[in-house]
Amino acid sequence: MKYAMLAAAGMAAAIVMTGCGSGNTTVSKIEPTTEKITPESIVFDWQKVYEAKLNEFRNSADYKDGNGGSMFDIIDITGDGSPELIISPSSELETPCRIYTLTGGSADSLGENGANGIMGFYPEKSVISFTYNGKNFDIIEFKAIEDGEIISKDKFYNNLNAMSSGGRLTYEVNNEEVTSSEYDTAIKVYTSTPCINVGRRYSFGANSLKYALYCSESWGAVLTDAQKEQYKKILAEKKQSAESDAAFDIADMNGDNVPELIFSEGAFDTAECSIYSLNADTAAEAASCMTFNGTIYCDIDKKVYFSPDPGQSDVFALGSTEKVTGYSRTDNVIDCGRRYVLTDEVIQKAFR
Repeated sequence: MKYAMLAAAGMAAAIVMTGCGSGNTTVSKIEPTTEKITPESIVFDWQKVYEAKLNEFRNSADYKDGNGGSMFDIIDITGDGSPELIISPSSELETPCRIYTLTGGSADSLGENGANGIMGFYPEKSVISFTYNGKNFDIIEFKAIEDGEIISKDKFYNNLNAMSSGGRLTYEVNNEEVTSSEYDTAIKVYTSTPCINVGRRYSFGANSLKYALYCSESWGAVLTDAQKEQYKKILAEKKQSAESDAAFDIADMNGDNVPELIFSEGAFDTAECSIYSLNADTAAEAASCMTFNGTIYCDIDKKVYFSPDPGQSDVFALGSTEKVTGYSRTDNVIDCGRRYVLTDEVIQKAFR
């Protein structure tokens, strides 16, 4: 649930007196002000609860610092309008995500899912996925969250990777051997819809944590209707020619309390992100940059962005074409670009 603080929302009551004596009335008139809404003025009931859980993990033996270390995410994967908290202890192969949901004022565990500290999320199906790539086989499992539990929906197995060594090709659905055609038909029920990876969006720095909890989910209240229409128009135009795995994001990359729109053309190696900024009620492209599988990193302390690819060292600040020199990464980094799948329904929800 969200509560907008009236002072920040900019509503003022002017008391107008109409005459004196009997038969006269007093009228209260509500007049809007031009005071700007800040993201921190929007209050959600999950914020303090998730903050406590994050600090609890941050102080535990499971927390790992540095590159590839602990990160977290806040995103609605159940479709009920309230986000879940996802903690990724590390990016190591055997590491699943820990999933929490708000129940009666506490962060209740839903269990674990994923590998490498991430998991797939299919918004159109309201399912999450687990993928394990073994040496000679792949396991893919699709799950849903029902009645406060993670429930397995369908499990797939194939040993395509073993064919080079002369093994027998095997396909299984829910532990029953099937033909390749049956396997493809069954798995396309899920994979024919867009997917994003979740779990490792925010680092555990103090400012990153503050941004995730008190800014990241408030942009719908901060942006004006005209600004929302500008961003929706851009995405609608992109969607006409976009690939099926195109995605987008809304994030404040320069600390001015007005979010940028980030369009990711896909999750492939050479995908680019286009960044759009607002000037009053007009949006324009501010930058285009190379990514790592369609995402970029934004350091909210230094207000710079760069590719997560270790092979790309260029760092930029929004609004400048000059490379930033002497940059040293802080622990307040956000993974941006692929927060939302590019569908009409999701675009409307993101800017409601």
